[in-house]
Formats: sequence, C-alpha cells, structure tokens
Amino acid sequence: MLATSLSDSPLALGILVSGWGAGQLLGTVAAAVTGLPQRWGLLIISMTLVEGVAFALLGQTKEPYVAAIILALVGIGVAYSTDVSLPTFIQTRTPSHLLGRVSSVLELPRVILEPASIALLGLVLAGSLQWGFLAAAAPVLVAGAILSLDRRARTLTADGT
Repeated sequence: MLATSLSDSPLALGILVSGWGAGQLLGTVAAAVTGLPQRWGLLIISMTLVEGVAFALLGQTKEPYVAAIILALVGIGVAYSTDVSLPTFIQTRTPSHLLGRVSSVLELPRVILEPASIALLGLVLAGSLQWGFLAAAAPVLVAGAILSLDRRARTLTADGT
C-alpha cells in the first residue's frame, strides 16, 4: 500500500524493498564487524524510538526514495540489533540442551505476531495510509518512552548488570 501511494509504477515497490535490503545488509555487516553491543538497554530503547518515528514518517512521505532511505536506516538497526546481535547474545549464553527451546521462543513473535500485525495494519491502512502508519507508530513510541524512563532498562548491559 505504501508503494502504491508513492507511485503508480511498480518501480516504487522495488525502490522500497531495495532500501530495506541495503539497510539489512549494512546492519548485518556492522554486527559482524563490531561484535555484540555492550549497552543493550540503550540499543533497545534507541531502536524502539527510531522504529516508531520511522513508522510515523513513512505514512507522511510522498517520495519513494525518501521512504527507501527511512527503510534503509531502520533496516540497519533491525539487522544489527534483533537479527544478529540478540540471537547471538542469547545463543552464546544458553545451555546447549535448551538452545532449541530458547530459539523457538525467540522466533515465536516473528512467526505468530508478525503476520497478525501485518494483517491488522493492512486493514487500518485500507482506511487511511497516514493514520495507519501513525497508529502503528503510537504503541512503539509509548513503549520506547516507558523504557527510556526505566533506569533498569537504560542501564542493561551485555554482561547482565
């Protein structure tokens, strides 16, 4: 729906997907080069707020290249934090006999919640693209604000302190 709102051409979808893919590639390489982050709390809070702002901006943009830049920036952070670093962090600290179970729990939101979330967003976007993206941004921004006010969340580190 976003690509269609930006252009009558299928090129817009290609631009958006390419932006996301480029960001994912850069984020994966960054995670491989830099290793695990030490300040998990700040990373999670920052990514939560960045994603919320990105959702809000995506609904307001009128240019596919601007949307692709937004998607690339978010893609970098998502790949770095949740696609590479978080699973690595969990898998290196989980006893081997529990890895399958822990990995299953880690993937549960992607398998169950992501499709449901996308379907719900699709219904909202059918009514209004701008309000749909703002509706998607609101709970993410609220969660980020709550986390940013929590001292334990802000000071969470890779060594568990």
